[in-house]
Amino acid sequence: MKVYLADREKHGTDVYVDTGRRRYRLKRIGRHSAGFEWGYDGSGPADLALSILTDAVGTELAEKHYMAFKWVFVASLPFEGWTLKEEPIKAWIAWREAGEPEEEEAEELPF
Repeated sequence: MKVYLADREKHGTDVYVDTGRRRYRLKRIGRHSAGFEWGYDGSGPADLALSILTDAVGTELAEKHYMAFKWVFVASLPFEGWTLKEEPIKAWIAWREAGEPEEEEAEELPF
């Protein structure tokens, strides 16, 4: 299972993926900003949401769900840094795919 880890450095933010066997920098799938951000709603958090989902569930599902993921997960991450496991991300995507909840309902996680 993958774990996503982030911290805030003097000159920006770093986001990594730990697979248990290796650790690598999360590839930025960017269209909104110059870098990753979190803890609020904005362009940096949108790029982070798209990048995490692309890594965890693939491009098609990432494109479909990244804005809602930004609101539910990324906007509430602590400013200093965080750890996010792949399992709840995949469970949340499966839940959304099962019924396409409205945006307000998407904030009520099923787990």
